[in-house]
Amino acid sequence: MARNNELECVFAINNFFKGASNLKLVASNCDVQLIEEAFKSAVSNDKEYDFPDFLYRDGLIEHFIVTSSTEDRGAGFKKFEAKSNKENKKYFDEQDQELLKSNPEPQTLYTVSRESKYSKNNYSNFLTNFKTHFDSHLHSLFKTGIKNKTVIFLIENQGGRLCVYENERFKEFYILSHDKNILNHLKSNKQAVNYIVFISADSFEIIDTSKIDDLLVIAKEGLDIRGGSITNIELKLYIDL
Repeated sequence: MARNNELECVFAINNFFKGASNLKLVASNCDVQLIEEAFKSAVSNDKEYDFPDFLYRDGLIEHFIVTSSTEDRGAGFKKFEAKSNKENKKYFDEQDQELLKSNPEPQTLYTVSRESKYSKNNYSNFLTNFKTHFDSHLHSLFKTGIKNKTVIFLIENQGGRLCVYENERFKEFYILSHDKNILNHLKSNKQAVNYIVFISADSFEIIDTSKIDDLLVIAKEGLDIRGGSITNIELKLYIDL
């Protein structure tokens, strides 16, 4: 049985096709209807932690997480988030006490905020992490002996979103299907994996690996890809009655 991350990704894709999602399809080189039908009919694997995560009539969907963080599976960001939440609680508890001690000013609204930033992401980490996890799940696929089925890898980027820069200025958010390094790695395994569905933040893209040569023709060399940062902002309102 699939776990929360896997289920949330599948629900998000299905909601997109229903027109009930904030997700945006930013790139696709295939028949999107085929992917829609696969996700709509997918059922969770009854055997938890077994490959694949989902099955449908014509194939399978396997989900995994990649990250540009310095630690695997977004662990670096999770530690930052836990630390930030702990520090925020301490900070706001102190603010509570200060306001309780202050002279009352009826009908006055106070706002207190605290900001912390996580920026330990880079493209080199992402590339290594992507290849490592892709190859690991590919190995799991080969071990099952499954043949003559459509294979979809549902890949979720967690943590900071990658950005493309040009002349030291932000140009656009990273698009997997524009990345020659990734495309070349996918090309070497296109006989085994038919489709890639890549989710990052509020966007996703679909790659038909059988047409990957066409993408390689238009993909640019030497993109300046950098890790994005995540800012955690917590705001608290106080009303003096």
